[in-house]
Amino acid sequence: MTPSDTGDKRRLLLDAAAALFRQQGFEKTSVSQIVKKAGVAQGTFYLYFPSKAHLVPALAQSIIDHLLIRLHVHAEGRFATLEDLVETLIRDTYAVTEEHRELITFCYSGMGYFQTASQWEAIYAPYYAWLEQRLLELRQAGLMECDSDLVYTANFVVGVLEQGAENFFVFGGDRKYLDSSRQQLQSFLLRALRP
Repeated sequence: MTPSDTGDKRRLLLDAAAALFRQQGFEKTSVSQIVKKAGVAQGTFYLYFPSKAHLVPALAQSIIDHLLIRLHVHAEGRFATLEDLVETLIRDTYAVTEEHRELITFCYSGMGYFQTASQWEAIYAPYYAWLEQRLLELRQAGLMECDSDLVYTANFVVGVLEQGAENFFVFGGDRKYLDSSRQQLQSFLLRALRP
């Protein structure tokens, strides 16, 4: 099995599981249904996941990975200003949240039931590290005056971004306030990061 086959089969299993969980829920979805939909052998599932419950953090990780890919593409190196960074974070967080809203809802409920907080934090660690590095670059370039600990700052910013996006796309916010939400979130983050 080549490395691309490995990644492809894992991706097929995750995509199949996500589709089935959306259609019929976690409890009613069996491993047999997942492998059938993915078009792989039953034993292949267990090469990647010890149990069906292990799909929950893997799906959450795939959402964060998708967001990080978007951020890397849009970053194209360093951000010229703090405003550029915040605008990109908001745009990409809202877009990914809208695209994956059903899966995010499922992951929240599943992570609480099947996993620990430390696993949840491990999933977010690359995102926090990426944002911490971007904030450090802006601070070193004299483009950000915030003197707080950037480890905590990155964590807080991610939390605020997700809350803003999830209010609309996961918890059923009124879409007529979407632009206002983005603008208010941007204003809030810029004030917080430039005291």
